[in-house]
Amino acid sequence: AANDNLNLGPLQNKSMVYGWIPKAAITLWNSRVVLTPNRTEEARSEYGDRGFPLYRNLERLKFCLENAYCDSSAIYYFTVGSSNLTAAFPVIGNINKNIKHVVCVASRGMEDRDPPSEGLILYIQETLNLTRNDAIEFLTRQYIASSAYAAIDYDGNGINELEQAVLFTQPELSKLKHSLMTLLSSNECLTHNERKYCLKNSLTDLCKSILGLSGISSVAIENLTFDQLWNGIAGVDFGTKKINQMKIKDITNLSNRDFRAFYNEFSNQAELFCNTSYDNCAVIFNDEGDRLYLIPLRDLPGVIN
Repeated sequence: AANDNLNLGPLQNKSMVYGWIPKAAITLWNSRVVLTPNRTEEARSEYGDRGFPLYRNLERLKFCLENAYCDSSAIYYFTVGSSNLTAAFPVIGNINKNIKHVVCVASRGMEDRDPPSEGLILYIQETLNLTRNDAIEFLTRQYIASSAYAAIDYDGNGINELEQAVLFTQPELSKLKHSLMTLLSSNECLTHNERKYCLKNSLTDLCKSILGLSGISSVAIENLTFDQLWNGIAGVDFGTKKINQMKIKDITNLSNRDFRAFYNEFSNQAELFCNTSYDNCAVIFNDEGDRLYLIPLRDLPGVIN
């Protein structure tokens, strides 16, 4: 459709609809987690401008990984260090720890500077029954999104080509940082017991603001586990195994020794997170200039322990 908001009435809506997609061809994605090219200096130094493939066929990717030979049937290639939004791949399934089922924008039509991959050309030829020239011409005019398979570590050397990131809008990132800074800087949160209650209240407020649960009672939110809360906020489990299944309200019952170990780690992560500018992780995603932030999962407090 020409617009996502089809609420103008039957006649107006009909004029904006381009066509219909079979329900079976729709993939639901309800997560903030995406894979993005690794932008660390280590990865840039190791891989340079080398391209890494995404395949529609899982067996082709497995062959690529096992034999260190990747054929030309890939529909998309990325390079480490890229901050392009089209190189952010929503994760829609896990094959194993290394291989993920993702969605990629394989073609951006006239916005693409590079020619389409051979694999994408063949895919369009076969799908639409087009000649090679017609397929190439089609790809110069159309956005093409497709499911595909990608690997976090292609070379198996521990220097990942892709890393997990979490999508936040600018207001969401600001709310998250504000809630964490309020917790860290409060003069009322000095003793262990005070910090337990401050953490409980801060997480409750954070849940209300980011998840839009302002109309839900604090009691209901406090009955969420840390895993449930972090999955709602970031789409991932909480990293501290000792408390990930604990309800938020029960943090006040944690022994001072266990709480001190957890809180010291969490507060250090939170302080570093709040003091880091993520402008280099921001991408413009609409004509109004609104930003999406691709925050590396390793930076998010409470995720990696």
